[in-house]
Amino acid sequence: MRFIEYSSLVEKIKEIVYRANFQLPSDVKKIIQKKRDAEEGRNKKLLNLIIENYKIAEKEELPLCQDSGIAIFFVEMGKKVAVKNGSINEALDQAVREIYKKYSLRKSVVSHPLKRENTQTNTPPIIYYEMVEGDRIKISFMPKGGGSENMSRIKMFNPSAEEEEIVDFIFRTVKEAGPNPCPPVILGIGMGGTFDYAPFLAKKALLRDIGERNKKRDIANLENRITRLINENSDVGIQGLGGKTTVLDTFIEIYPCHIASLPVAVNINCHSSRHSEVVI
Repeated sequence: MRFIEYSSLVEKIKEIVYRANFQLPSDVKKIIQKKRDAEEGRNKKLLNLIIENYKIAEKEELPLCQDSGIAIFFVEMGKKVAVKNGSINEALDQAVREIYKKYSLRKSVVSHPLKRENTQTNTPPIIYYEMVEGDRIKISFMPKGGGSENMSRIKMFNPSAEEEEIVDFIFRTVKEAGPNPCPPVILGIGMGGTFDYAPFLAKKALLRDIGERNKKRDIANLENRITRLINENSDVGIQGLGGKTTVLDTFIEIYPCHIASLPVAVNINCHSSRHSEVVI
C-alpha cells in the first residue's frame, strides 16, 4: 500500500483548480484558432476577442470567465493507495476553498436549492469516484458554469428509437439553447446506462481532448456527423450570431443499458472548456 500525505495532496489539487480557472487547455486554444481562420467579418472578430480573452486571463492571472463555476472532480482511485492524516474528500474541499478565496473567484454554490443561501466558499464540490488498479490517484477538475449547464438535457428514448431520432434530439437541444451557453460549444453526450448514469457519461466525455474520437468506429463517426450537422444547419454560430461555427467538437460515451431503456443525455460546455488533471 502506498500512502500520500494529506498536505501534499491538497497542494497538488490546488494546482489543477488554479490552472483550470486561468489557463485554457492547449487543444481548445488550437481549435478556436483554427475556426477563427475559417470565419470572416464579424464572426472572425468575435473569435479574436475570445482568443484575446484567454491570453489576458493567463498573462494577468484573471479568470477565464466571471462564472468560475461549480467545482466538479472526477477521481480515479488506485486500490493500493491511501491518504495519510486526512481524507481525499477533505483535500478536494480544502483546495477549492483556498484557491477560490485567494484569487477572489466568484463563489457560485448555494447550500439549499430552494433557500439559495451562498456557502461563500464555492464548496462542497461534486465528486465522482472510480476504483482502479494500481497505487496512483488521477484527479480531473472541471469548473462548470451555470449558463451552459442549464442548457443540458436528458431524454429517455424508446429502445426502438432510430439513430436519426437521437441525432434530432441533440440538434434541437443545441438549436433551442441558442446563445445561452456562450457558443461555440463543446458537446458531451452520454448514451446508455440509466437515468442518472447517462448525464455522468455526458459530463465525463467533456474531459476528452479536442479531436479525440471514441474508440468504437460507429460512435466516432457519429461524433463527427453531429458536429458537422449542427455547424452546417443550426445557424446558431458564435455567441448565437450565426456563422460556420456552433460546435467545436462532440464527444460521446456509451454504456450498456436495460432492454427497455435508452437514455440519452446532452451536457453542453461553453467555448471556455476549463478542465485540468493531475496524477499523483
